[in-house]
Amino acid sequence: MKEHFIEKDFLELGFNDDLLIMISGILHKGDGSNIYLKEKPQELVSILGNGIQRKPDCALCNGDASTNQVRAPVALASGSDGSLYIWDDNFIRKLSPGRTEIVSILKTE
Repeated sequence: MKEHFIEKDFLELGFNDDLLIMISGILHKGDGSNIYLKEKPQELVSILGNGIQRKPDCALCNGDASTNQVRAPVALASGSDGSLYIWDDNFIRKLSPGRTEIVSILKTE
């Protein structure tokens, strides 16, 4: 059975904690609390990407998150304001706290 959680639950996970470890459907947070993902709704909601891979130059990478493209996202980090930072192949991109807008903030080599 696949484990999914909806956007609201994603925001509630508290990605500002020091450490997150998931073992057998249990997310162990850095503050000592646990989130039992098996008890969450089995729903997946897309907040970024439109199913088409973006071009390497990322010329049209800023704007509406739901219609924007990703290339090869490999890492996630969160900001204290609720922003989500995505390492997307050769760019670091920032997804707004409301999950509606994305902007490329750094090109990596």
